[in-house]
Amino acid sequence: MRIRWALLLLPLCLLPACANHIRYVDADSEKRDTQAKSTSYVIESDSPTVEKDVVALDVLKVEVSDESSARSTTKYEESTPYSGAREIWEVPVGIVSMPLALLLNLADIITFGMIPNETVDEFTAWTFAAANPFLNPEDPERVEKRAVDTIVKEGETKEHREQTPLANVNVAVHFDDNDGPIMKTDSKGALGFSVLDVITESLQTRPRKLIVSTPDPTGGSSTIQREMYIDRDLAARIYEARGSVLAYKNGPHDPATLGEAVAVLDQLKFKDYSLTMEDKIVQEFGGDEQFMVGFRSKLDQYYATQPKTPESKASKTVTTENPRAKRSSTSEKTTQ
Repeated sequence: MRIRWALLLLPLCLLPACANHIRYVDADSEKRDTQAKSTSYVIESDSPTVEKDVVALDVLKVEVSDESSARSTTKYEESTPYSGAREIWEVPVGIVSMPLALLLNLADIITFGMIPNETVDEFTAWTFAAANPFLNPEDPERVEKRAVDTIVKEGETKEHREQTPLANVNVAVHFDDNDGPIMKTDSKGALGFSVLDVITESLQTRPRKLIVSTPDPTGGSSTIQREMYIDRDLAARIYEARGSVLAYKNGPHDPATLGEAVAVLDQLKFKDYSLTMEDKIVQEFGGDEQFMVGFRSKLDQYYATQPKTPESKASKTVTTENPRAKRSSTSEKTTQ
């Protein structure tokens, strides 16, 4: 009678093993996609108008693209395929392991759960699966995976803008319809110059626009062009500086003309250009003592004839000093 009950209860004990044989696992993945929208070439500046005597530009390749993302969650069914040949050794081992599994569960109860649940559950599940002649225990090396369901969640689409500098490209710079020099960008695609560098003999009136252009890198006869209006005060000063700049560029280089050119540019507030020009003159003619005496004399003479600084309200005595006193061998006299 006991044997009959044992045979009836054994299949019921083996059924829980079936629940451990198939399991479901979720796997998340993210996919990114980039689609190019446009490619353009631009000449950028810090200001839309020319308000300073030094201009800084950047020649860039601008690529605009849309970046989208999608996150998918796939549900997989994992199972170990049945192999009848493995039952030859699995069933006997499973039957022998049953008392051990019962003792392990009993010990876990007595010790109030001191034994890790994973150890107890895994050993118990493996024992009943092995004892079941119609089921193989889970084997990580033999597990087969099958996608059951996939849920895709679309993310936001963002516009991405990437700028690449155009290094060492020729750039034509000129005022309005006049001639102008050809310059070249540096290794970072930047171009910096003084507005006085753009002056040529063809400039006959106050400039209205500064025009910058470069050939299209993609080829063909088209060009990339940028037009910027020039501040009225700056345009007037540029035109007044025309004679002094051309006198230095074209010559003849006599001391009086160059001394006056340096002083005039300084008075027109082109101080950096004036100081740089003076340094170049000293470097070129510094060995000619007679030339330098004439140059310094004309420079100092020009400052001496300029209007004196108005009297200050805080003091009745005002001292006017040659701004190039440190660079000249002759200093200005102090006026009361």
